[in-house]
Amino acid sequence: MTTRLSTTRRSMLGQAGLAVGLALGAMSGSGRAQTKPYPTRPVRVIVPFAPGGGTDLVGRIACEGLTRGFGQNFIVENIDGAATQIGTDQAAKASNDGYTLLFASSDGMSVLPAVKPSVPFKLPDDFEFISGFASNPLVIGVNPKLPIHTLAELAEYGKAHPHELKYTSSGTGAGGHVWGAYLAKVAGIEMIHVPYRGGSPALIAVVGGFAELSLVSSASIMSYLTGGTLRGIATTGRKRMAAFPSIPTVTEAGMPDLTLDMCTGLYAPAGMSEAYRTLLRNRISEQLKEDATKKRLFDLGLEPFDIGGAEFKKFMAEDLDRWRNVTKIVNVRIGA
Repeated sequence: MTTRLSTTRRSMLGQAGLAVGLALGAMSGSGRAQTKPYPTRPVRVIVPFAPGGGTDLVGRIACEGLTRGFGQNFIVENIDGAATQIGTDQAAKASNDGYTLLFASSDGMSVLPAVKPSVPFKLPDDFEFISGFASNPLVIGVNPKLPIHTLAELAEYGKAHPHELKYTSSGTGAGGHVWGAYLAKVAGIEMIHVPYRGGSPALIAVVGGFAELSLVSSASIMSYLTGGTLRGIATTGRKRMAAFPSIPTVTEAGMPDLTLDMCTGLYAPAGMSEAYRTLLRNRISEQLKEDATKKRLFDLGLEPFDIGGAEFKKFMAEDLDRWRNVTKIVNVRIGA
């Protein structure tokens, strides 16, 4: 009997030991799974604009660099509409597991919340500010058939043709919309805003003669300037674009209050792993130092905007405050 109980006890202890061993092995395997290099599968990157516009073009450059750096596809998904609100809101409400990111411009992260207090996402609470990518001015482009070559001539034309000047932008509440209203106020003229769902269709409308001018990013308008289908009369940048040095700044044109640089950057839903954010930030910083990337941005009239984390978040908070001040001056509001 004693021998039998001893054997039974040894068997039970052996089974218990096996169970503990399996559990520890599972825990160890789980730990290894959690420490696998990020990302382990393709990453979705929402761009809240239509394809072909400035933010879309720059976002694709960023995603190409991330794909090269990580060996996993970073795939652009264009979700446009409502001046970037639709795509931005989807990104804010997405899983924060690192596999949905947002590549956005000042339009959605600074301008829209300034003109529309009722946006369904909160800034900065609903996002992680991973990294800036590029900065760019807005360019005032006019139909070349018009007798407008300078800002002064635009002001003269507007005063001689009241209520006739129409300007396009990438959407109601976009930077071009608000800054166009500010331009009209500074120039002492009235202009009618015609919104489109992205910079590309906004420019096509001007080329086609459906509007007289547009305010869009330098990345959007560059090919039109090069092809001569639009005439650039001024840039809002602090200095002339290296890729198109013949276009004066608004300061040189006598309207320094219109000086402005927009920016693009990479964001994530709030709560995403700090380790993942650091990996993404470091890779983008590396990419922005590459000569090939610098040239691609240069060709679009852009400059690298190598800023990340808390510094990037602070910059965007100050940018939002600036746009709020401008919207009060021009009295542009959307919704409640």
